[in-house]
Amino acid sequence: MLTERQLDQLVRAFEQRMQEIAEEYLTKMGEHLKSIGSLTASDLHRLRELARMDANLAGIRAKIAEAANISASEVEAVLLAAAQSDVEFAQAWFGEAAAGISASSPALLEIVRAQAAVTAGELVNLSRTTIESSLYREAIDAGIRAVQTGMTDYTSAIRKAVREAGAGGLRVQYPSGLTRRLDTAVRQNILDGVRSLNRAYLDEIGREVGADGVEISAHGLCAEDHLPYQGGQYSNAQFERIQQSLRRPFGKWNCKHTIYPIILGVSEPAYTAEQLERYRLSSSEEIEIGGKTRTRYQWTQVQRRIETEIREQKDIAIAAKAVGDDPLRREVQRTINAYQLQYDKISRAAGLEAQKNRMRVAGFHAVKASKG
Repeated sequence: MLTERQLDQLVRAFEQRMQEIAEEYLTKMGEHLKSIGSLTASDLHRLRELARMDANLAGIRAKIAEAANISASEVEAVLLAAAQSDVEFAQAWFGEAAAGISASSPALLEIVRAQAAVTAGELVNLSRTTIESSLYREAIDAGIRAVQTGMTDYTSAIRKAVREAGAGGLRVQYPSGLTRRLDTAVRQNILDGVRSLNRAYLDEIGREVGADGVEISAHGLCAEDHLPYQGGQYSNAQFERIQQSLRRPFGKWNCKHTIYPIILGVSEPAYTAEQLERYRLSSSEEIEIGGKTRTRYQWTQVQRRIETEIREQKDIAIAAKAVGDDPLRREVQRTINAYQLQYDKISRAAGLEAQKNRMRVAGFHAVKASKG
């Protein structure tokens, strides 16, 4: 099975590709706002500026479509790597019963191709999804108002709009109304594809070896709703009852557990009772940091929120650079520095891994937080 670190490495190229497009979007928006500030009230026409915005967005949509098509063509290779890892796991897990299983068997190849088609199709659909542009439009309107009312400090007037539009980043809007950062949407799409493949692939292998139950994988930082069940062995019927009882079923909504097929009464548990107890204690241990007490797992969720905040601040910095607002860049850098200090403090105090790769944003360049 691919580890979370290996999965992160596989999806990084897809994520980076979309972050570069987001950088271009933020830069185009910033340059647009800067140019509005150089116009006189008599030269400024809102419809013309909105037409320029639409042209910028059309260019970004074309870039998303191109990147999505490239990404879609690479999806099958990622899923094949995951499938080969699943076969190697099954051969080690079931021994001689799985010796004849091959990743190139017609049934297993069909699962890969079917999942690749679904995942690639969802990637391509990103280019047909509406770009959330309301913040860009609001920033244009703020700039126009500043010029038309004769405000002398355009940079200060536009700063709030740049901050809000930058924090929004390049987001896609789904028909449901949900919006999501483009890089996050692509990352989640690939990870969901790999996890769906794992379940279907292992289910098929389980049928081939006569499995009649499942084992749920276990890890040290587990959410409270899944903690009582991880590491356990269940009949297929028992597992389905567990799934139906959970608001967040295993394998859904970014769940990192894997469901392995087993032969009840034959397959040895992968985890000892002592290991599972250590995982339980590690996940549920309450830790006080900065006057707040949370479980170790809950502190990982604080980490994730800080990582998101830092990425948003870096997007603001990219837009601020394009506008030419160096004071805002320094202010944002101070905020980033404060978040990073908080992140490092939590990571050390809770004994958590600091995943700095989750804070990366293509095109961001740090500046000195103080002038000069």
